[in-house]
Amino acid sequence: MFQANAFIASCTVCCTAAILLIFPSSPSVFAEAPSNTEHQLSHAEKVQVIQAAWQDVNDLFYDPGFRGVNWANVLPEYIRRVDGVHTRQQLADLIRQMIGALLIPIWAS
Repeated sequence: MFQANAFIASCTVCCTAAILLIFPSSPSVFAEAPSNTEHQLSHAEKVQVIQAAWQDVNDLFYDPGFRGVNWANVLPEYIRRVDGVHTRQQLADLIRQMIGALLIPIWAS
């Protein structure tokens, strides 16, 4: 039963992160871009998406101990990494890496 609950919680977190990228809370985050270019996100927009994904994991993750990961320390590290992100795909990859920290606990305190 525990494994099934963990799987469902993990899927919920991943789906939430994906939804944040598709339907952001602010319509200006992914404003309509010309068809031949992708809308470039500002630093503030990228940070907003990372923070929202982090907060969803913080609120919904099945293990209140975050599998031994110091989850509070993960957010500042990934906010620092947004400067290297230039596309939505790269932002989605960064969110997957952030959530992956819970699967391979390198952030254990």
